[in-house]
Parts: sequence; C-alpha cells; structure tokens
Amino acid sequence: MSLKGQRTTADYLPWNDMLLLIQKLARDGNYEYATLIAVGSYTGLRFSDLSRLTWEDIKTNPLVLTEQKTKKVRTIHLHDDLLQFLENVRLLTNPKPIGVLYTFSLQYTNRKLKSIARDYRLDIQFSTHSFRKTFGRRIWEKNNHSEKSLILLGQVFNHSSVAITKRYLGIRDKEIKDIYLNL
Repeated sequence: MSLKGQRTTADYLPWNDMLLLIQKLARDGNYEYATLIAVGSYTGLRFSDLSRLTWEDIKTNPLVLTEQKTKKVRTIHLHDDLLQFLENVRLLTNPKPIGVLYTFSLQYTNRKLKSIARDYRLDIQFSTHSFRKTFGRRIWEKNNHSEKSLILLGQVFNHSSVAITKRYLGIRDKEIKDIYLNL
C-alpha cells in the first residue's frame, strides 16, 4: 500500500486481459469497478477526470470535457464496445445508474485495484494509471507499433516528445531489453 503523495509505478494491462477482467468483475457483481476499468481503458482519461464523469456525460457521443489537470477541452468518441458494455451494466443494475460513475478517492481506488489484481491473479502493478497505459498500448499495438501512433498518443497524453511517450508506455525499456536478448 502506498502513502498519499508517494510516487509509484503502474503497468499496463494487455487489452484482452482487460476485457476478461471487466467481464469477470461484472459476472461477480462488481459493476462499479468493471465500469471504471472499462471507461478508463477505452478513453485514456486520468482518474481526476474519470471520477467526475456522470452517467449523463457518457450518454453523449462524442464525450466532450475539460481535463482537470491541463484545462484543455478533449473530445472523445466512445467505442461501440464500450457503449454496449455500459448499456449492459445499466440493464443489470436496477434502478438505472444516475449521478457520477464513481465516488471513491484515488487512494482508496488504488488500494482496491491492488486487491483486484491479487484476487484475479493479475501479475502487474495495477492502479488507476494502468487505464491510461492500457489505452496507449492498445493504440500503439493496433497501429502496428508505428511512430505515427506514438506521435498521436503524445498529443492525446500532452507529452512534449515521442521519447516521453515511449518511456511512459514502457516501450523504451522493451527495446533496450530486446537489444540484449537479440545478440
């Protein structure tokens, strides 16, 4: 468990593992965390923005919001798979979800995510920041590990260079590891 304000690392969750996790959480009746992980991984939003989203916000597509950290307006086109998942959650939870999607603090959420990682046997450092990294890795992989996808992700993440985006996604570490392993 980390202390408030302590710097920690977070890993990304491979996309198919993320999809399986939200499916298992929903099956187990943990709709709140299934929804948080799904929306976070499909949008790449920071927790500070995720925790302000309402069910009304996600009914509008595209979703338009002002990021709390950067104060920049961001337009996000919600993926059909995410919209279908959210509709299923809405149908499974009665009464209909209203208000904010998620109500717990960052610290509590990160503790709970560590517990989820343990309970569901995820071999990663799992935190709210994992959602952004999962999103970024998915985009990079779906675009054949292209430099163009890194440039676009850098814009989405507000990074000042591709090198920072690579480091953020853990790509640089993999490239360096591959140097040694491919001798």
